Amino acid sequence: MFELRRLYVKPDVQRQGVGRRLLEAVIQAGRIKSMYAWVEQKNEIGRAFYARRGFVKVNERKEDFLGTVTVVEKWVWRCQKTASAFGTDGPPR
Repeated sequence: MFELRRLYVKPDVQRQGVGRRLLEAVIQAGRIKSMYAWVEQKNEIGRAFYARRGFVKVNERKEDFLGTVTVVEKWVWRCQKTASAFGTDGPPR
């Protein structure tokens, strides 16, 4: 299973399909069948982005970084052969 470490899109170009296209490119280039990403629980935009792409929250944990505790959630995506959560008529190729 592939771990997606970071995916950031500048605020001035968000909601224009840039993040979706980046995610599709990663999946296609790596021929990825499943992946996961950790998202801060407070990151509503990030959580909504992954949910719209078919990721499902499967776990959460607390992380302590230099005395600051945050909750992160693990979101998992698996390739679907019949339909795509990416807005196309099938899974990324």
